[in-house]
Amino acid sequence: MKELSTNIKTAAFTGLILGLIFGTIDVIARIIDFSFEWFELYQTFLIDLVVLIIIFIILGILVKTIKKILRLNISRESIFNFYASTSIAVILLFYAEIIITKLIIYPDVPFDLLKTNRNFYVISLIIALTVGIIYIILLTKGMNTFKKIFLINKEKIKKLIKNYVFIVVIFIISSFVLDLYILNYTPKVTSNIDLEVYPNILVIVMDTVRADHLSVYNYTINTTPHLKKLSENSVVFENAISSSSWTLPSHSSMFTGRDPSKHNANKLNQLLSKKEATIAEILNKKGYNTAGFVGGLYIKSKYGFGQGFKTYDDRLDFSSYLHTFNKLSIRYVMSAVSLRFETFIFNRDDERTAEETNKRIFKWLDKNKERPFFMFINYFDAHHPYNRGQEFKENITKEAITHDIKNEEIIKYDTEIFYLDKQIGELMKKLEELGIKENTIIFITADHGEEFGEHGGVYHGRTLYEEVIHVPFIVYYPKEFNPRRVEKRIGTINIFPTILDILRIKIPEDIDSVSLLPLIKNEGEYNREYVFSELEVDRYESVHNVIINQKAVSYGNDWKLIEINPERGRYISGLFDLRSDPQEKENLYNSNPERRIFLQELIQTISKFFNSS
Repeated sequence: MKELSTNIKTAAFTGLILGLIFGTIDVIARIIDFSFEWFELYQTFLIDLVVLIIIFIILGILVKTIKKILRLNISRESIFNFYASTSIAVILLFYAEIIITKLIIYPDVPFDLLKTNRNFYVISLIIALTVGIIYIILLTKGMNTFKKIFLINKEKIKKLIKNYVFIVVIFIISSFVLDLYILNYTPKVTSNIDLEVYPNILVIVMDTVRADHLSVYNYTINTTPHLKKLSENSVVFENAISSSSWTLPSHSSMFTGRDPSKHNANKLNQLLSKKEATIAEILNKKGYNTAGFVGGLYIKSKYGFGQGFKTYDDRLDFSSYLHTFNKLSIRYVMSAVSLRFETFIFNRDDERTAEETNKRIFKWLDKNKERPFFMFINYFDAHHPYNRGQEFKENITKEAITHDIKNEEIIKYDTEIFYLDKQIGELMKKLEELGIKENTIIFITADHGEEFGEHGGVYHGRTLYEEVIHVPFIVYYPKEFNPRRVEKRIGTINIFPTILDILRIKIPEDIDSVSLLPLIKNEGEYNREYVFSELEVDRYESVHNVIINQKAVSYGNDWKLIEINPERGRYISGLFDLRSDPQEKENLYNSNPERRIFLQELIQTISKFFNSS
């Protein structure tokens, strides 16, 4: 028993040292790259320590079991050599694999694609064999030299390790206590007293919700009863178009009033520059109490969306996991090799339910209802995987069957929208209970839609067809805006200047959007005839990255052109007459050169404006 205890202690100590090494490197990498949220630092140390200590304890038990079964007589010195050699080999293998394959040879290629590439496995095998040879040398001869070096300053090294462990433990504990406090704290912020006569502004973005799946827009299934009721006293835009077909660039355009080519937050892991003037920053300076509550990953503060918000609640769960690691992180490798238990241990932080988000919102409203506020809400529930609102699925399925809708994914998607609509209804009820609904201008829209095979694809962020850029857009403020439905094709990018125009705040000149107030009030002139959307798609062919640039422009409610460069597979340019062909089934790109050239020239004019700004 004593021998087993000693073996486990040695194994645990080895895991502790390795955890400190990995944790330190990971934390330093995050700080250098400046791609972290503060709580990630202590959680990085904690997770690396726990994972590696557990792994080496299991290894220690395995070593003891093998020793007992085979009746091997192994000295304590040999056990020490084994753990020390193993730890060095683990470090060499881990960082050699990442540095050589992921940082030098294939820096931008997704791991899923690398796993299909033979060269990647050849390189990995060479690395493994090299480290294996080093490991054998360490086990036989090399560790004697290492042990001599270690024993030269044994006491000093022990003291150094103890002090460092103490510092890390104190850092973890104090950070954990602080984190618990912050997670349960709801701030009360006073705003400028001069703003008491100003209305509240509420912007709700329903992530991944396409317009034609809402009963507000005459969808056959009653997916949005609460929104439909709200729309009866609202201005409803029939043809609202998002600036892109995925979260980051679309939200960035709504926040800044600038197209993706301007704000440049249009690629994975890019962020909205601090140089951009966001709607929250402008209203914050005006004196508004600004608050943001998000349910999805790409709207987190680390992507630049927290600018100007006094409160920005984007903590999706306690142990954030997705997109909170770097390539030198243990969690990166665990994810890359497609192990599934890492999501069980760390949880998936790519979404927070609308019900959970509402709880945070309601607490904030209870404390901050007395002063004008600007609030942004992102509800992420309709995003894939379609797993929300299962309690409503049976009813939605019955409706779908009566309308001959058999696609299971569509039924689950509609169920999520129904669930989300219910939660929005709860938010409206809360505003009524607090007596602030009628003094709140409410914008409800979406950042993009979703594909269900209409043009050969699924989900979003790959094309600019109507199913992924035609989104709902509702403006509620019956106090001043008479209910009406607007057929004019407009862009959600116009939310930015519209809010400023309503509040009589000067609209910046260097933006690509215009106020919708003339259309909302049905008075004055709205002078924007076109709507523009953009998308950059990263496509890897034989692990070579190909950027596919897509631009879509529509003029009036009739014609729409999608220009794609370079064309690849299903990514082809198209010209469509939306009046007669709203589902974009007939490509008139070659058969109507006059209309195509007109829209191509319009795109060039817009592009020249980008380049000159």
